[in-house]
This record gives sequence, C-alpha cells and structure tokens, in this order.
Amino acid sequence: MRKILLRGRRLAGLVTMAAVVAGTLVATSTPASAAPDFQLPFPCGHKWRLNTYDSTHAPALDMVREPQSQTEGSPLVAPAAGTVNRSFYHDQAGNVIQINHGGGHFTTYIHLQSRAVSVGDKVARGQGIGRVGHTGPTSNGTPHLHYEQGYDANGDGSASWGFEGAERVTARFDGKAYGPGTGLEWRNVVSRNCGQAAGLFGADFNGDGVGDLFATGTGSLHIWNGRGGNGFTAPDVVGSGWNGFSRPIGGDFNGDGVGDLAAVRDGVLNIWNGKGGNRFNAAQEIGSGWTHLARTLVSLGDVNKDGRADLGAVDAEGVLHVWNGRGGNKFTSAVPIGGGWSSFGRPVGGDFNADGIGDLAAVGTDGVLHIWNGRGGNDFGQAERVGGGWTRAMASTLMSLGDVNGDGHSDLAAVKDGTLHVWNGRGGNDFTAAEPVGSGWAPHFPAESGADFNADGLGDIFATGTGILNIWNGTGANKFAAAVPVGGGWAEFGRPVGGDFNRDGVGDLAAVKDGTLNIWNGKGGNRFAPAAPAQPGWTGLTHLISPGDVNGDGHPDLATVDSEGVLHLRNGKGDNTFSPAARVGGGWSEFGRPVGGDFNRDGVGDLAAVKDGTLNIWNGKGDNTFAPAVPVTSGWSDLAHRLMSPGDVNNDGQSDLAAVDAEGVLHVHNGLGVNRFDAPVRVGPGWNEHFPS
Repeated sequence: MRKILLRGRRLAGLVTMAAVVAGTLVATSTPASAAPDFQLPFPCGHKWRLNTYDSTHAPALDMVREPQSQTEGSPLVAPAAGTVNRSFYHDQAGNVIQINHGGGHFTTYIHLQSRAVSVGDKVARGQGIGRVGHTGPTSNGTPHLHYEQGYDANGDGSASWGFEGAERVTARFDGKAYGPGTGLEWRNVVSRNCGQAAGLFGADFNGDGVGDLFATGTGSLHIWNGRGGNGFTAPDVVGSGWNGFSRPIGGDFNGDGVGDLAAVRDGVLNIWNGKGGNRFNAAQEIGSGWTHLARTLVSLGDVNKDGRADLGAVDAEGVLHVWNGRGGNKFTSAVPIGGGWSSFGRPVGGDFNADGIGDLAAVGTDGVLHIWNGRGGNDFGQAERVGGGWTRAMASTLMSLGDVNGDGHSDLAAVKDGTLHVWNGRGGNDFTAAEPVGSGWAPHFPAESGADFNADGLGDIFATGTGILNIWNGTGANKFAAAVPVGGGWAEFGRPVGGDFNRDGVGDLAAVKDGTLNIWNGKGGNRFAPAAPAQPGWTGLTHLISPGDVNGDGHPDLATVDSEGVLHLRNGKGDNTFSPAARVGGGWSEFGRPVGGDFNRDGVGDLAAVKDGTLNIWNGKGDNTFAPAVPVTSGWSDLAHRLMSPGDVNNDGQSDLAAVDAEGVLHVHNGLGVNRFDAPVRVGPGWNEHFPS
C-alpha cells in the first residue's frame, strides 16, 4: 500500500494500495508513564482490519471494517476515558479528533465522516465520538480510520500527528501491540470495547459488556445476563425485599464501570452499587423528596457530555427534570427541561442514534414510540415518531437494555402477552422488527391497574355477591373462563377490590370488615394466602376503590368514600400497608360506585363514576390530586352501582370498564385511551346474583 505523505505538524498521508516489505521497525516516542488500557475504538464485537503500511505511516494504523463495505459511517467510540483536546476540520485530513487521556497519552482520529464531540468534552471509554468516513483529500476517497496513539514528549499539551517523526507511539489494544513494524496487517480484530458503555447506556451487572435484564415485579430481584445475539442466561435471583421500592433503574452512578441500581422508597432515592457478578453493596440513601417522581424515574445515560450517567423524571405537571451525575452516587440539583410529558408513558434512556449522547424514548397515548435525541448540555431535539402499535402494556414495560446483541447499538425491549420482545437498534433511531425472546414474563412486570389473579397479564372479573368468591379469568378478546369458586365466608365483608398490594406480580384482594382492612395476597392460579388484617380505622365507608398509583411512587393505592360523600386517598407502600387517609374532596354521594384505572394511558391512576346516567372520569395528576371531571358519555343509568374496572380484558393494553345491567347481563366497554371507550360488548347473562343492586 503506497502512502501519499503530506508533511506538517498535524498532517497525515493516507490510503493507496501497493506492496511494502513487512517487518521493518519504526522509531517512536517513548512514554514516561503507563498508558491507559486502550481498547479498539469501535463498539463491542465489531471486527476490523488493521494495517501499518510504510515507514512514513507506521506506527499509525489504517483501519477498515470487516467486511470493508461496512466501513463508511461505522460508529467510532473512545478507546479509554479522556477529554477532547482537538475537534476540527483540516483542509487535507478532513474531520479530526484528538483525545487527551492523561499522563501525556493522546489518541488521534482522522478522515471522519462526522464528529460528535467538541473541545473540552469529557468522554468515557465506549462513548460515541463520531463516525468513520473518507473526508479530506489525503483519504484518497477510501473510507477508513487513520488512527494514532501519541505521547506528548515535549510537554506542550498535545501529541503531534500525521507525519514521519511525530510524537506517535506503537498502538496497543486490550494489552496487545499492533506494530511498530512496517507492512504489518491484522485481520478480523475483535473490539473488546465493552463494559463502560453498557454502564452509561443500559445495565451491565456482571461486567461482560453485554446489556442485562432485571426486574423486581415478584418482590425479588431477578437478573438475566445478556449473552449476545439477544440471548440471556437463566434468571439469577439476587435478593428479596423489593416490594416496598419503586421499579428500579440501572446505570453506572458511581462511575466505576459496573452497573448499579436505583429505586425510591418512602420518597427516598436509594442506590445499590454493583460489585460485579450480579452482586451489590447495601443500599445508600441519596436524598428525599422523590415520591411523586418514582414512577417515571429513568436512567438517561450521559445527556450533558461529561462522561457520567444522569437521572431524569417527570413531575406531576408533566415537566421533565434532569439530575446530572457527578460520580460517586452524587447528582446536581434538578434541571427542568420541558413540559408536555403527561401524554407519554414512562420514558427510558439510551443512545438510539449512536452519537454518544443520551436520548429519550417513550410511547405516547396514541401508541406511537417517540425518540428525543440528546444534543448535549441537557438539550434534546424535537420528538421523532419512530413507529406505532405500542399497546399500553408494552408502553408500561418499555426497557432500554443497552447493547444485547453486540453490534454497538442501544436496544429496546418490552413485554407483550407475557412474552419478552427485543427490538435491536441500528442507529439513527432505527430498529429491527421485534424478536420474541421467551414467554413467562408477566409476573415480573405486573399490570399497573385492575386484577390479575393468575398472572397471565389479562384482567379478571371477581365477585362475592353470593357470599362465595368467584373468579372469571380473562382469556383475551373480551372472553372469560368459567367461574372458579375460590372460597366462602365473604358475606361479612364489604365488596372487595383488586390490586397488587404487596408488589409481587400477582393480584391481591382487599376488603373491609368491622372497620379493619383485610388483604388476601394472591399466590397465582386463583389461590390466595389467608386474610391478613392490614390496618384498623376504615370505618364509616360507603365505597372502597382501587385506583392504581395516584401519587407516582409506583405502588397501588386505595381510595374510600365516607358516609358524608368525601373522597379520601391512602397511598400504598408496597407491603400491604397504607399511609393515613388524605382528604381529596366532597360531593361523591351524588355519584354511583367509583372505580379506578388508567383511562387516559398516562400511567397515573384515574377515577370513574356515573352521575345522572353520564360516565365521568377524573384523571390523576400523579400527586394525589385529580383534574376536574370529564363527562365521557351518557347511557350509564342502569350501570352506575355495578360498575367495575377489570383491567385489560381484550389484550390491547388499555384499561377497560365492565358493568352489569338491570337484566343481569354483563357488558364490557373496551378502553380506547384518552378517556374514550368503545361500544359495549355483551358478555352474557346471569350476573345479578354476583352483583346485587
């Protein structure tokens, strides 16, 4: 390969083909301090060809991807942590970046298609810095990366590059030297630039550089370690006691390169620092005041380009806030970014356009996945509509996995019909079609509202009007299995409500007897543990309601209407206990029996009740308050007192309503989102004895 040499302190001559004699040694600078553990500057698993060429070029390397046709536009990532020293366009070398890695060690990248970093930016190993290209006339129009490792021998604060005799040294990746001889070539060199990027974008708890899955829906932390190619190990059950915490998020919050966990309990943010091998230190309490933010807590990756993992959350007013990581489990004060997030489900973070800056993804109430690309400095571009068909159930289980197939791109996952699906990122906010990975995931990601007693992800109907608990398990498409009589003795209790009150992924029942709240924790298969008297002080009630999560802490709450028509809320703690009653407001005596659900698909519990034949909905705002009543539709006069909210019974991810009319016929009204419902679907007669007026 004949090299065209353009002399100058910052000028490189690059890429034309000719034969040279292999093995000739080249003089290089001699570093006085140990270099960082450099990795190949490409995403984990990528394969590249490396060449030194002649003495005017070596010990610099020219790199092309295997196969070579994929070189142009390939993502370029930092081989080690550092600070950007140079980022500019050179009239001969094209786009150039130089990174200062400390101790006099530098790396330089030439002919780039694009640059994603600026001078002064701090970068982590594995963080995207640009894309490979063929800019500048000395590229000879051939896509490749001209790469140099340098040492600042004269102490002027940079390493000279691009000419014979410059301050460049033999390149080393993963401890192996590539050079300094001339005419050398290495084929199919695999990038091991893995672990730290997974900490910034996704969660890597065993330090292998592949994104992992984790869930606490059953009350125990389960970790499924990624194996690449969308494969995962069997679950590692790490520990119990997670019922009282919000759904956790993963990231590298102390900056040690190992994945950590964060979750909220009783309004306090806790962080468990990873030790590798799926093991964690004891929880560290970071700060209070997170109650109304717990449900939307998100690990953003790095959105201000300082190389540290940041946090985000949406408040009760729909405003997104960012807390920039400072390392060591420390964060800046909240920075408000912008409003309008009430129309979207729980956001997730990742690097979906492969530019090294944290992005956001969330599903709107229209079922469309949107992505907001980070631009650095806590700034985001306009939302890009990526694709539709995302049901409410998928939106609520949306996860950002990091890179689980080893191609260097951030991947997404969600649970649909109890099956985990993975969408592999391809960069540029583009994803492959969903790949089903495996079934049986419903218990790990329980429904946010309704009652699911057999943990299949579908809403069930239950009744105790005969004094016996009967359960009709939903089978999808508005159909139900035959009644399962579970047990008697319910005549002494008020009408029960359903929810997952101990956060184990299985639906529970709650009912009041003699002023005491009792809870029957579900065990799956329509079976329950014996009643546990949870709390006294529930006297004088006309209605018990399970509204879902109305204060944003991730736990199901209860509401009551007293004999004076006053609505009170009692926030769940995820362990069968509830906070003292908080007064919401009066006037509820004029309405029929209220029910709860998420009727506008924003992830916050709502209320629905009938007055004068009109169905009204009060949308929760996430802070124990509700928006004014929205009159939805008329024709509900006969249904006011036998209204129920079974969850999702037609498997479209929306909260549905059901009711028994005066003739004893059960009808289902399928939710359409944004407080709308489809025309009633007749299920069948014979329900009067189960739901007496």
